[in-house]
Formats: sequence, structure tokens, C-alpha cells
Amino acid sequence: MGRTEKSIRNLKFALAAQVVTIALSFVTRTCLVRILGIEAVALNGLFTQVIAAISLAEMGTGTAIVYNLYKPLAEGDHEKVSQLMNLFRTAYWIIGAATMVIGIILIPWLPYLITDLPNDISYIRIVYLMFVFQSAVSYLFSYKISLMQADQNGYIYTRIYTVFKLVGTVLVLIALLFSKNFLVFLGANILLTVVTNAYASHVAQKKYPYIDKRAKLPKEEKRQIFSNIRNLFIMQFAGRVVDSTDNILISSMISTILVGLYSNYMVVIGVFKQLSDKLMVAASASMGNLFVTDDTDGKERNLYRLTFIFYIFASIACVGTYSCIQPFIHIWLGGDYLLEMPVVFVLCFLYFVAIIYEPLKNAMYLTGYFAIGRNISFASAMTNLIVSVILGRQIGLIGIFIGTMCTYVIEIVTKTYYLFKLYLKRGPRPYVLLWIRMTLVFLAELGLVHIISSRLVLSALPAFLVMGLLSVLITVIAVTAVFFKTDLYAYVLWLLKTNFAKILSRLSKRSQ
Repeated sequence: MGRTEKSIRNLKFALAAQVVTIALSFVTRTCLVRILGIEAVALNGLFTQVIAAISLAEMGTGTAIVYNLYKPLAEGDHEKVSQLMNLFRTAYWIIGAATMVIGIILIPWLPYLITDLPNDISYIRIVYLMFVFQSAVSYLFSYKISLMQADQNGYIYTRIYTVFKLVGTVLVLIALLFSKNFLVFLGANILLTVVTNAYASHVAQKKYPYIDKRAKLPKEEKRQIFSNIRNLFIMQFAGRVVDSTDNILISSMISTILVGLYSNYMVVIGVFKQLSDKLMVAASASMGNLFVTDDTDGKERNLYRLTFIFYIFASIACVGTYSCIQPFIHIWLGGDYLLEMPVVFVLCFLYFVAIIYEPLKNAMYLTGYFAIGRNISFASAMTNLIVSVILGRQIGLIGIFIGTMCTYVIEIVTKTYYLFKLYLKRGPRPYVLLWIRMTLVFLAELGLVHIISSRLVLSALPAFLVMGLLSVLITVIAVTAVFFKTDLYAYVLWLLKTNFAKILSRLSKRSQ
């Protein structure tokens, strides 16, 4: 099975799993709001980002695992894989312990993050500690799961995760329904995390029995890996500052209750970001294999194709979200849970950029230029914090999101320059022009659906259905009109036709 076929297989499982996860997320959040109220949702959103900010799971070590495994897996070097896995086993156990210690150290600062919730600090501390524990215990098994993903077998973990998530969420919600207690809900989630990861680790052990061999990595290679981890740590930490501080800043500077409203929107918008993450995970192992085996033309072609695929997905997702999210929230939770439309516009544009940026970010990792990436990430994270704090105090929620947008601009511009100039030895101008065209077309699509929606006078459900259909239609027509004659558009059509033909062939065989 070739790289493209493996990526498609992983993607199919990932998309199926995401559909299940999305449905369960909406059900879970609805139950939290209805049973425990917006305060529980706000705490859930706040502490999720606090833990993400201090979590060390992917701050260098996780990325280093996958990056260093691509070559020995491609060459079938079991000895090297075993050496690497022994190193990463120790590293992940240390990471789990460090996460627990750092989380405990931060307990005295919790009151400064909360502005308008009931002042029962002992209860809030228990909730926070349960989040910390759930994060720390997950690292006991993570290194084996990373091996499956690096070997282009991520679908195995996805299948396990989906089954356990489906059954486990039902049991968790039953516990919530009978207890009406947030602590019981969190405890059941911790148990679900442990059981899921333990079983996935057991499956990985059976598939790769040679990783139990106690082989030691040569000192020189170990030094190089730790050098990469050090640089990647700073990169990932800076990335966590960008991704995990919005809720913290909103809570501390504006309102903790607003975190609850914002997190409801993030459940919807996050659906598409999670889908794009699944798409990137499905493609990243094949992309990593290509970067250690293919020539420069193949690497550049792969980057352009993936960027364009992510652009089409981001356009449909974010234009659709902009036109449908207000009526959807109104149907789902009611009119009291709505944010203003300018905030929705900034959010949709922010996530449009974030989704298209994924292939470029992944390609930059695969170059091995971790020191350059470290400096870029540090500069962008500091810019994000400074701009978010200043503008957040001046103009509120939109100011915080503008700070995040500044980060993406810095990362995209600098990484495009270094990737093309240093690694591909090509000029970045065509790639930059592609980004400009994609962005302008997206803004035109947003403008058109805004004009149409502002002139339609419909209740929530008809507005959701009509604007959803129109947004997809407008996006497809606009993308086709602008990119129809390009090789990128032809490649996407070829992918769709090929896989559609395979589906029809399988269906015909089953009917015979």
C-alpha cells in the first residue's frame, strides 16, 4: 500500500471517529449546561486551557518521537526503533510526573484566573486537580500510540479510541444524570482516559513486540535528540501560549462567564479544527516518509497540494460556520448564549488561517530546522501575549483574538521564507501568491454570505438550513471559478474521482 493510500485509509477512520466525537461532544456539553449550568461549562473550558498551557506532552518529546521514527520505520530498522522507544518511554514517564508537580505548584494562583464564579475555592481546587491528574496519567502510554501514528497505522488507535469513547461517554453521562455532580463527571472521564490508553498501549505492544528489547541509543544520537527536544520544547511551549491562553485572558481580564459562552462557540468551530487536525495526522506520517525518501520537487508538490486541500476544507467549514453558527446556537442553547457577529467574523477568519497553516507547519518540522523554528515560535508567542493583553483591555474579546492572529501572520511569513530558501532552495513567491489568492477569495465568500444573510428574515431553523446550503454552494462556485485551470484543482478532482470509483466498486461487489 502506497503513501497516498495509507493516508486515505487513516483519514477515513479519522473522519468516521470525528463524526462520533463531534456528536458526543454536543451531547455532553448540552447535558452539562442543562444539568449543572453555565458555571460548570466555564470551569471546564478554563481548566482545559490551563492544563493545555502547562501540559508537556507535545512540548518537544512527542514531535521528536515521530520525527526520529520516520527513517528507521521506512528502512525496517527494528533495532533503532527499539532504542528510540526505550528513550521515549523514560521521557514520557518523567513528563507525566513533571505535569503533576507543575499543576500542584500553580494551585495558589487559581483565584486570580476567576472573576465572576461562586467563590468556593476548595471545590474549584479539587476540580482543577482532577484535570491535572487526568493529563498526567495519560502520558504513561502515549509513546506507544505515537509509534502507531509514525508507522502510518494511526487508524488502529483511532478505531480503539472511537469505540471506547462511544461506550465510555454513555456511561459518563449516566453517572452525571444520576449524581448531578461535576466531580463524579470528571472522575468518570479520568477512568475512561486510563482504560482507553491502557488498551491502546496493549494493542501497540502486540503489533510491535520488538519494542520491549532493552536496547540503548548511542550517546551521540541521544545528544542530538535531546538537542532537538530542547528546541522543540520552546517551539511547542510557545505554541501552547498561543493556543491555550485565550480562555485564561478572557476569564482574568473580562469575565469567566464569557468563557462559557465562548467555549460553546468553540465546540462548533473546534469541530472543523479537529477535523483538519485529523486530516493532518492522517497525512503527516506519509509526508514524513516522503521527506526522508523523495526529491525536492516531490516535497514541494506535496506541500502545495496539501495546502490547497486544506484551503478547500477551511473555506467550506469557516464560511458555513459564519453563516450558520448564530441560528445553530439559538436552536441548541437559546438566544441568551449568543456572541456578537463581529466576534464571530474574527473567529472564523482566525480558524481559516489556522487550518490552512497546518501543512506548512508540519513541513517545517520535517526539515529538522528546530533552532529556527524555536526562535520564530518564541517571537510570535511573545507578540501574541503583548498584543492580546493591550488590545484585550482596550477593545475586549476581539482584541485578544487579534493578538492570536498576529502570531499566525509571523509564523506563516517566516516559515514560508525559511522553508523555501534554506530547505527547498526555491523562491517562495508562487506559494505566497497562492496564500494571497486563497485569502481574498475567502473574504469575498464571507462578504457575499453576510450580505445575503442580512437580507433574509427567517427564524433560526430555516436560516440555519438555507444559509448552510447557500454557503457551501457559494464556496464551491468561487473556488472553482478562481482555481479551475490550475494543477492543484485537477489533483483534487482526481482524488475525489478515484476514491468515489473505489466506493462504487466495493458497493457493487457486496451487492453481487
